Amino acid sequence: MEDSKNIADGIRAFRIVVDTIKEAEYHIFGYGKEKENLQALIKELKLENNVYIHGFTHNVNREIQKHGLSIMTSRFEGFCLVIMESLANQTPVVSYRTKYGPETLIRDGKDGYLTEYNNYEEVAEKVIELMLDSKKQKKFAKNSLDVYKRFSYARYKKNWLGLFKQLSK
Repeated sequence: MEDSKNIADGIRAFRIVVDTIKEAEYHIFGYGKEKENLQALIKELKLENNVYIHGFTHNVNREIQKHGLSIMTSRFEGFCLVIMESLANQTPVVSYRTKYGPETLIRDGKDGYLTEYNNYEEVAEKVIELMLDSKKQKKFAKNSLDVYKRFSYARYKKNWLGLFKQLSK
């Protein structure tokens, strides 16, 4: 729960989600210096019955599988493990479009959504869309399974060897 993760935008987006889907829940896992600020924002936005902050979990896969989608509003990401874990657990991701991680992993409109950076209203719109359309949510979940093929060791090795062959020409 650091400033760079920009979890506050996810919470702001969820205020909009709850206006449409009263029983929606947002579970945040982790720790960090922003925890108190995030708890204050949850209270300010009257989301105490919808947004929950949990500490560290030893069973990330189980927690991801319990929920219908993941939200990523980081200011920047590298190759984002949370997105990879979500997709591997058949959980679509709604994320800000930032360089590298999200755009490398999420196929917009196929296994998640990439939204304009800093536009938490668009995040909310896409979360609502997936929460209200169980067929689309299931389709995205099924599509996410090929993350294993797209980022397998065999493919990684093949791509590197291909690059070396190109460079040696």
